[in-house]
Amino acid sequence: MERYQVSVVLTDKNVKPKRSKYTIAIIINGIGNDENATQISPPDYTHYSSKCGLKILRVRRDGQMELKITPTRSVGAEMIAKKLNESQLEVNLTSRGDERVPIKIEGVDQNILTITLFFKDRNTISANLEFDTIAVRTVESVAFADNWSILPKYTRAAAVVPIQYSDEQREAAKFVQSTQQPTEIAVLSLSIILQLFFAFAMDQLMGMMNDLSFLTSLSMIAFSIPGIASPIQSLLLQIIYMDLLMTDKWLTPAIEKSLTIEEIDNDNPINMFLDEQGFGSQLLVLNLGSTLIFMGIQVALLLLTVLAYLLGHCCRSARKSYIYLRGRVLKQSAIAFVIQQFQPLLMSSVINVRSISIVDLGEYSESMRFSYALSLIIVVVIVISVGTFIYVIKQRRRPKGKILSPLIEGLKRRGIAYYWTILTLLKWSILCLTLILLSEYPAQQLQVLTALSILSTALQLGLKPQTSLVEQWMSFFNELAATLYLYALSALVLTDDLPLKETLGLVLLSITVGALSVNLLKLIILLISALIAKCRVSLNQDKVIDLQQSNKRFALVDEERPSQSWMETKQKKKKVKKTKRGKADEESKSAAREEIPQMKDKAEKEISQMKLDKKKKKKTFFKKKKAKKQALSEHTFFDWRTLFVPDPQY
Repeated sequence: MERYQVSVVLTDKNVKPKRSKYTIAIIINGIGNDENATQISPPDYTHYSSKCGLKILRVRRDGQMELKITPTRSVGAEMIAKKLNESQLEVNLTSRGDERVPIKIEGVDQNILTITLFFKDRNTISANLEFDTIAVRTVESVAFADNWSILPKYTRAAAVVPIQYSDEQREAAKFVQSTQQPTEIAVLSLSIILQLFFAFAMDQLMGMMNDLSFLTSLSMIAFSIPGIASPIQSLLLQIIYMDLLMTDKWLTPAIEKSLTIEEIDNDNPINMFLDEQGFGSQLLVLNLGSTLIFMGIQVALLLLTVLAYLLGHCCRSARKSYIYLRGRVLKQSAIAFVIQQFQPLLMSSVINVRSISIVDLGEYSESMRFSYALSLIIVVVIVISVGTFIYVIKQRRRPKGKILSPLIEGLKRRGIAYYWTILTLLKWSILCLTLILLSEYPAQQLQVLTALSILSTALQLGLKPQTSLVEQWMSFFNELAATLYLYALSALVLTDDLPLKETLGLVLLSITVGALSVNLLKLIILLISALIAKCRVSLNQDKVIDLQQSNKRFALVDEERPSQSWMETKQKKKKVKKTKRGKADEESKSAAREEIPQMKDKAEKEISQMKLDKKKKKKTFFKKKKAKKQALSEHTFFDWRTLFVPDPQY
């Protein structure tokens, strides 16, 4: 038996060619006499050129694990994945003394196996502060000879296990997951319809999403929450971030083709909590999803506006296009995009910058370098944008400034309330940095975010920056819901009683669903009120038009009828034409002259009477208000301190 190694170098004929080197091992078995001609010795699997490995992509809360045979895009890895069976794999809970976990392979998708885990005590898995860990290893070598690939014996992979669903929770989670795609399609269709026909409704919807973003982002704190609160918050985050284009089905595979095999295999989420909420990669271009598409559209609109401005000096139509785009792109769309997509842009950028070392950047592919550079650019643009917002608000405090409409819409224009949007962006920045930079310190995450929530609630209650009373109380309700959520999460972390943990999990779910329901109810009521008001205005306009048309018809039939107001008589006087019957015309003119002073006096009397009535109403209003204040000042309220003073008769 002879062994040979052949090196194959693939390259192209470009100026800067790319090179890929592959080593192929060739084993030639000698053949003896005729009797042993049909007996060929098996190949030696110890000198294979392609070695496969194991990688646990994720362990889900429903007891299923996704196991990947590496490397990616390898035919040998796919064939080994199909050959693997339960007897060749061993799964243990390393955090519980290597407790054996029975498994069952449910299916294979290319080189990814879906395995069901049968835990002994499902309710106690990762129920405490420390998470349970699981390890998978091969108990024998698995080879695919035709492609010279082998999965060696004792190949190992490990991962953290999240808290597991009960049977009822598993069914509920399946229902939420099954409704995820129809919900995304429905919300996307609704947003398009609202943007085209009801712009005011779309503004209200975006405002509601921004109000709920802080509460829904709290599910990324690194503590296990029992129940189905996490998948519901994940669905809400996708809607709030407008991640509705299902980019994981078409954009993510296209981006992964530009990455190397090692980069794909080494791409892991920071932790399982961020992975559950849509940040399952270390790369910006993979985490952004639909936001990457929206950002591309926004950049294209900005470039088109700049091009129209440059061509506006020599082309009239380009000048008109620039005036049109300047008001809609620069003054409204760009600011609204930064505010709406602030959290996913900042979180994805910080994750990418944190995960890649700038020293080793030259060893990565062009896509990795582009993702890193784009992350730095986005961070710089966000910082510059916030500074620009502060400058614009400070320099252009005037109600007619359209550039301020996304920044100060619905806010009081005085004091700190004028900068409430900037304070909100600052709060979101602290939230994102805390969730990412303190991902390994969940206790500190909880402390920082609780203090931040209490401060935000106090500012909302003290300043009441919104002009509308409804918006003031709704914002206070949302802030209070976030604070209660953090208190309930703290209680869940401190308790060791499993039934109490289940109850607190239901409390967290109730807070999330309750806040969503109240905000949706407010949105529906506001939309119905706005539609009714518009219908009334349109009906009143129709009535005015009909009255004017009827007056015109009546005037054509009876031209000699005296007018009901001195203004109409004056207009009639101007329209009198000379006819052959001069006497009749003179008589009508003299009669009109006599009526004008009378009608004028009557109108002046009516106006003066209306002013007097208005003054009387104003006086009575202030009298009532003064009497009410006096009554409140004279009223003796209950003194709570008497509760702590003993009664003399006892």
